[in-house]
Amino acid sequence: MRVSGEPLALSCLSDSPETPRGPFCVPDAVGRGVYPGVMASVPASPEPPSEPPELRNVLLTDALQTQDVAAVAFALRHGPTVVPIVRDDDGEGDPDGAIWTYRDPATAQNVLLLFSDAAHRPETLPVGLALLSPGALRTFLAVQGDEISTVFFDVAGPHPMQASPADIIAALDA
Repeated sequence: MRVSGEPLALSCLSDSPETPRGPFCVPDAVGRGVYPGVMASVPASPEPPSEPPELRNVLLTDALQTQDVAAVAFALRHGPTVVPIVRDDDGEGDPDGAIWTYRDPATAQNVLLLFSDAAHRPETLPVGLALLSPGALRTFLAVQGDEISTVFFDVAGPHPMQASPADIIAALDA
């Protein structure tokens, strides 16, 4: 017998819980008969988690703290990187946003800013943030690398580093 609102389960009990049917029928914790090996249903969470994912890469934070180039390369290959993004408000282009680069007015060169943690983003940066996978970072640098002069990690600190786009591509490919 199924109670309204309960998930449908494979039951082996007759109308009376005291008289199970079949040799493999065992009562569960509620007294319903179930066959061994049948998964119990788990009620879905009533609401999704309200907190957005953390925008950070702990491996990258630790590598930058020690200024270890090999550890930075490892962290880039094995975790996401926090990137600044700008969203297009007029509905054109990528709805998730595009990676933002800083254009130095004095030299007219583009600089890519990457962060190990959203907390290291300068307050004056007028853009949003997103996590970028190692593969997506590699693709972005392969396409845009000729237009980017430098890649800065945690430019506002606490442990900034810089590299060329070619060095980052080499680190991702290693």
